[in-house]
Amino acid sequence: MAIPATVAVLVLLLLGTSSQVALAQQQNQLETPRLTERDQRREFLAGADSPFKFRFAAATGAAKVDNPAVLQLQVDKAGNPFLSTLPPPGMAQFLTALKPCGNLLPHNHPRATEFYSVLYGEMKAGESQENGGLQNITLSVLPGEVFVAVQGLLHFNHNPSCTPLVFVQSFNSADPGALNIIGALAALNGGGPIGAAGIKASNAGTITASPQGAFSLDQDCLARCGLPSTGAPGDGLGGLPNEFRVLFGLAAV
Repeated sequence: MAIPATVAVLVLLLLGTSSQVALAQQQNQLETPRLTERDQRREFLAGADSPFKFRFAAATGAAKVDNPAVLQLQVDKAGNPFLSTLPPPGMAQFLTALKPCGNLLPHNHPRATEFYSVLYGEMKAGESQENGGLQNITLSVLPGEVFVAVQGLLHFNHNPSCTPLVFVQSFNSADPGALNIIGALAALNGGGPIGAAGIKASNAGTITASPQGAFSLDQDCLARCGLPSTGAPGDGLGGLPNEFRVLFGLAAV
């Protein structure tokens, strides 16, 4: 039976309206309205020392990650709502000390490009492009240099030294997200032969700092440095100059 032309037009209008509503809802979820300078300052003052200023050392709770491989202080959408008021999609920054022989294992950020700015030490880094591109890009990053991890691409960071490595991680999103590949593979398929067994075979003894597979310690590096298999003693940052310990709130100004 043929559908009357008026009914067909009405259906198309309804479908179009439904699509527009769905698109508007999606945009509202992804974007934070840009605030005026005055509103930004008022928002920021709720949790800042002074307008447009924050201290990494003030990070606490979930915003502070401290284990045998890393000390990381995070300022992101959760830790500072002001950052999400910047032109969409905002920004986030982490101050990180990768402890002797520490690794940030392969991971990606689905919603942001990341900029690693090295302040102290030497970073070994690697990145893999999507299928068809270069998949074994490795390099050394020194103080004053920047390593760029493009949005969505797999990358890793390693401290090959017996002393700490310090860098700032900057994201062009207040909510960059992170997917730790080894932890995800280990959990996939209930940890079956494609998951945990394969990971253990290729990384035996290295994933010591986090069951989520985000951090690890390089056992060969620890042996070369004369450090125990559990990492450097104390807070792991004993070799860090005092001016950098101040940045992390580990020493007085």
